[in-house]
Amino acid sequence: MIIRATHARDHNPYEFTVGSGVCPVLSKSTAFVREATGIVRSISPLQAFITTVAVTNIGFGVATTYLPMLAVFPGTNISLVFVLVLPFLLVTSALYSMLSLSMPRSGGDYVWSGRILHPSVGSSLAFTNVIFNSIFLGFFANTFVTYGLFSVFDTIGALTNNTGLISWSAAVFTNLVWVTLIGGILIVYMALTMISGTLNYLKHQMVYWAIGMVGTLTAMGYLFATNPTVFASTFDRLLGSYTTYDKIISTANVSYTPGTIAFGALALAWLANNGYQYSGYFSGEVKQVRRSMFISTMGNNFVATALYAGFALALVDAVGQKWLNSVSYLSNISASAWGIPVPPNPYFFASLLTNNIVIATVINLGLIGWAIIIIPSNWMATTRIILAMGFDRVLPGRFADVSDRFHTPVKAIAFVAFITFLGLLATNYYGAVSANLNYTVVYTFILAVVSLGGALFPFIRKAIYQQSVISTWKVAGIPAITIIGLISCGFFIFLSYTAGVNSAIGGPNGFYSLVLAVAALVGSGAIYFVSKAYHRSRSQIDISMNFKEIPPE
Repeated sequence: MIIRATHARDHNPYEFTVGSGVCPVLSKSTAFVREATGIVRSISPLQAFITTVAVTNIGFGVATTYLPMLAVFPGTNISLVFVLVLPFLLVTSALYSMLSLSMPRSGGDYVWSGRILHPSVGSSLAFTNVIFNSIFLGFFANTFVTYGLFSVFDTIGALTNNTGLISWSAAVFTNLVWVTLIGGILIVYMALTMISGTLNYLKHQMVYWAIGMVGTLTAMGYLFATNPTVFASTFDRLLGSYTTYDKIISTANVSYTPGTIAFGALALAWLANNGYQYSGYFSGEVKQVRRSMFISTMGNNFVATALYAGFALALVDAVGQKWLNSVSYLSNISASAWGIPVPPNPYFFASLLTNNIVIATVINLGLIGWAIIIIPSNWMATTRIILAMGFDRVLPGRFADVSDRFHTPVKAIAFVAFITFLGLLATNYYGAVSANLNYTVVYTFILAVVSLGGALFPFIRKAIYQQSVISTWKVAGIPAITIIGLISCGFFIFLSYTAGVNSAIGGPNGFYSLVLAVAALVGSGAIYFVSKAYHRSRSQIDISMNFKEIPPE
């Protein structure tokens, strides 16, 4: 008997066969923790879009990407690099949108890879992502204090010639005890905000996003309105006691070819954009799945590209390419030669031009606004992975607990918050994040495997594929998701290789980094087999049956 049903919320039709032995798409399985997740579809297309923009974190990316890119690839045309990477962003966005339409459930590539390739593959990729991402977010909690707050207070001190504020900023925001305390408070605050309800968190996110956008657009406007001559004069007037515009150029003495494009620079541009695909992880909570996915992914791609490329164009035209390359060299290669107490970043340069402490404060609060939402917006992905793994019983079922009052995965949020705090401690006191973890290599490898799964989806999981809306999307008779998946897979193999051979792009690439990555992937995959054996022996439950169907809502 074939049953056909239409989903009440997203109007996607599903069919499943009863008693035929055919892999069902939707059915009642006793292997799941319960018959429904308890998560509700409350996220609008706009909220999904803002969340992915928050993960991409354009404002903080502007502050932390341009100068390192020029340090590694002197003379690079930053604006053009961000434009050239756009097609590859759109490919991945299309892939994640199509997979979300096929299996619109929270958990993202854990759900997809576990059902398309193998449950152990889904477990390996997803849990590794959760651990590496959460630890890396601990690094961002450190960066929020040691770079974000430090830069803001130092900038205000420099503009007001307040040496006391500069000294206080250095004493507090570089002190590990204060860094741990402030970073820990940020983590706890955001965890409690997320636990109190998704919509409540999204309201907070909207506020910080708006603050970030106002600061970023204000900075861009001031940069567009000036030129190198005016900037040099302003710089020398305000900071001449430390150094001068011309002295920075002569000290660096950088030789470069203007307007060059290096393949490695594309990798850095992709890193600055990463997060655009994250709505796939909470697609089980979005309204109007089809509209929300394409708006939040591809819409993000176009907006981020416009802002990244536009800000870079404004910056280079305002300060001069030779000076910007010189600053990049001094700050990234020979930091002591920079000679100014404020870390160089585009927000600082724009603040110098305002001649108004209030406007300068607005610009720098923009940087803080962006920095605050890096962590929780990433948690919108990792907490849903933990929820989905608990729901499938791959992790203990308690991780799938959802608050009856707030409809949020409380234990999943607490778990990732705890790992993030451990990442903060590791960064502060052991340097473990910067010394041993290459999250870029690991995550691009994960995306390569997910992309391969997407390409194979129509051929190895025909029952689910044929009953999804994307089964009719073909090019010359070839499934569109296969073409897109292969292109995406090739791109991420290139990124993973590039980040692996160039530590300036991906981070540490030594023996211990490789060991940690392999151990994480193998160990995370083993979780499935251990859990399967445990449930079979204790409860006679075969959790592998969960992966023959789409999880219930």
